[in-house]
Amino acid sequence: MKKQRMISYGLAIILLIGCGGSTEKQISAVLKKTAEAEEEFVKQQQPLKELEKKEMSIYKKMMTSSGKEKKRWSALQEKAEKNLNDRKEKVFAEQEAMKKAADEFSKLDELKKRLEDKQVRGELDGLIKTMNERYKAHQDVAKRYNEVLRLDKKLYYILGKETTTLSDVEEQLDKINKENDKLKMSNERFNKLTRTFNKQKTALEKSIESK
Repeated sequence: MKKQRMISYGLAIILLIGCGGSTEKQISAVLKKTAEAEEEFVKQQQPLKELEKKEMSIYKKMMTSSGKEKKRWSALQEKAEKNLNDRKEKVFAEQEAMKKAADEFSKLDELKKRLEDKQVRGELDGLIKTMNERYKAHQDVAKRYNEVLRLDKKLYYILGKETTTLSDVEEQLDKINKENDKLKMSNERFNKLTRTFNKQKTALEKSIESK
């Protein structure tokens, strides 16, 4: 059975340009700071891709090696463990960046109450709902990713046992691949919500500028 590659690359929100009006300017400033907070999230994407490619390479070498080849196996297992920990750190950094962005974005709840224009207030309300769903979706992505990492770690252990059978390996790979499928679905939802948010943001921006 083939081991699937992990896919969890998220889209980021786009910046909002300055708008007129004191409340509108504050909304613009919050959205700008929110996007800036997510820059750290974006920075993790490429390194994470590279780590995932390396993990697949290590895994393939493990599959052609044997727990009986103590020296070679020990080196591979050490690389696999380091790769796993590095990926875990990247996911944690993503979570921290998204938490910081969410904290900044929450300031919009109070600003929304100050808006007098019903259309603008309604569009901002829709934007807030989408973003809150998006942050929850990212939490699910992180949860799924960490579960795959846990299953990967167990796979390394199984591969290193001298008594391991092909059935043992295939059973664990099946668990990993199923969790990877869930991860991909969670990531697709996150990216879909990001695209929706960016469209709503553009519409809000136009509404504010037309007033």
